[in-house]
Amino acid sequence: MGSAQVIGLKVSGYEIVEELGIGTSTTSYLARDPSGKCIVAKRLLDTFAADDAIVKKFFETSDLSSKIRMKKFIASVTGQNKIAEGIFLLREHIEGQPLSHYIKNGLLGELDWYQLSCDLCDAVRAMSSRGVIHGGIHPKNVIITSKGRVKLTDFSTGAYQLQGKIGKQYRRTALSYLAPEQWRGEAGDPQTDIYSVGLIISTLKTGAESFNAAAPDDLKKQILEGVKTDCPVIAAAIDPVPSRRYPEISKFRSSLSNLRTPPEKTTAPNEEEELKKRKEAEEKKKKELEKREQQKKQREEEKRRQEIARAEQEAKDREKQKNQGNAPTPPQEAAIGVLKAIHDINDNSKDLLAKSAPYVLTVPKNGKISQRALQLANGGTGLLRLSAKCNGKGVSINMPQLEIPPGQMRPVVITLNSDSDEWVNVAFHWQEARDKREIELKFYRPG
Repeated sequence: MGSAQVIGLKVSGYEIVEELGIGTSTTSYLARDPSGKCIVAKRLLDTFAADDAIVKKFFETSDLSSKIRMKKFIASVTGQNKIAEGIFLLREHIEGQPLSHYIKNGLLGELDWYQLSCDLCDAVRAMSSRGVIHGGIHPKNVIITSKGRVKLTDFSTGAYQLQGKIGKQYRRTALSYLAPEQWRGEAGDPQTDIYSVGLIISTLKTGAESFNAAAPDDLKKQILEGVKTDCPVIAAAIDPVPSRRYPEISKFRSSLSNLRTPPEKTTAPNEEEELKKRKEAEEKKKKELEKREQQKKQREEEKRRQEIARAEQEAKDREKQKNQGNAPTPPQEAAIGVLKAIHDINDNSKDLLAKSAPYVLTVPKNGKISQRALQLANGGTGLLRLSAKCNGKGVSINMPQLEIPPGQMRPVVITLNSDSDEWVNVAFHWQEARDKREIELKFYRPG
């Protein structure tokens, strides 16, 4: 189906208005909804659409996108659709120009190479931390936004990722940034993305692309032989042998700072030692913060236990006086409500407060709505008034406002929708005398 037949087509409420370009596996179109919001609709080429295995991999990109936690530098996939006119993925539309535009027009000098390099590394780090391999990073899918930052697009949808080999549909720009192992027909891994990122950063830093061969066979020979560079930082990213590259993208990113310093003032060993010291200092600071936070929680927990014990003792004293026929002594302080326990009905009524914070409840990720029933107990001498606040996507509570008389319990039900965030929480707030109290329950739904 040609572009003229696709223009005007409606996909998931968006109308296709313009062709943006043809890639290794898709034709990209600009689409707009009635409110004017734009997205990119990527239509799978007909040669691929006839293969069910390729279509399955193509649609799996939506699931991969949902796994990536930090999407600041990655264009999110927002949906998919299979209609008579073709197979589509919908992704976020980015205002800006691809890096290939700056290379073609000799405008690389206008860019902050170091900032863009760090952004690109952060994008790959966000993907690799969730087990996602891009497999086809090149200047046309690295978008430079109007603010001069990177947005990486089209992960896991390149022809190599879909069919496992280099096909005739590859153009020179995409071919030039494939790793040697991909030319050998091997599966891509994190080192494959590190290689492609290394080539792009070399282009940003030097102002010239690494390979100049026009014919695919000549280009393959150059790539398999490797790039000669006098920069050890970049050389360690684009080594033809994957095992000799950086083991992870974060180490490459850290090493980039070395390129901002004159070479005679630093060496690779000094860089490694400095990186080690910074890491140790950050780890020490993190442990100190965690220790102080734990001590704070322990103090708050001890104070809560003391208040409960005091309230219980006052109740016993009044009961004792009543049994002896004496009028109860007026309390020295106003009666207060105290949250004594939170019983997890789904887990044999275990008291969540019997253990130290944080209070984490794991809920299975089964694609269904899940509910957690709790019983909140008032161990104080007065009425306990609680308010609940839900934080995160897909979590709700049936009783956001709750009153519990002294010595009684009240149930609440926490509901997690099938599309809830991996981590959500419910915080209970109440007043004990002059103190405002809060307890937070964290619900973990593995991704």
